[in-house]
Amino acid sequence: MNRLVVFIDGACEPKNPGGVATYGFAIYRDGEKLDEGSGLAADPWTEQASNNVAEYTALIRALEKVLAIGLGGSEVEVRSDSALLVQQVNGKYAVRALRLKPLHERVIRLLPQFKSIHVQWIPREENVEADALTRRAYETYVLSAPGHDGSATFRTKAKPTGSTMRNSAEHGFMFCSRCGTKIPLDSKFCKACGTRLS
Repeated sequence: MNRLVVFIDGACEPKNPGGVATYGFAIYRDGEKLDEGSGLAADPWTEQASNNVAEYTALIRALEKVLAIGLGGSEVEVRSDSALLVQQVNGKYAVRALRLKPLHERVIRLLPQFKSIHVQWIPREENVEADALTRRAYETYVLSAPGHDGSATFRTKAKPTGSTMRNSAEHGFMFCSRCGTKIPLDSKFCKACGTRLS
């Protein structure tokens, strides 16, 4: 049987919405990885950039990749830790956010191109690889942005449990919400663009 398992994930850092939205996906057949992908889900620092846009983009890019590698005739099981995306794609929740409507419509147009497709929710701890790909896309963007000093942080989506939460506040810095520059946590202004920080 030609059955694929696709893990997808998306996030928006350092704020949601309006930060840097990134996605990641990994495609498996019989336990063997066939392909993976990651990247920006929307223009950074815009209202279009959000966690949910990133989750939908991950699903769209993964399904497009499955079709591109000629496996549209497969039975596909998509696994996501986004309850909203899973419930909306499965028709249990309405899509109310304007930024999600065109993405949802794109997913609905893609679904009939597969032999069968099932989208299911999984806990975050079972979605480690797609999460890592999403994180890598964010870090790649941050490291290439002007004004950054070669380091990047990404808040994990796991619940805070002592020292397992890795975020910028723990390291004494933050990112400017306007331009993304890394600045000390106690700053009153962004050193790159001059934005006053609250």
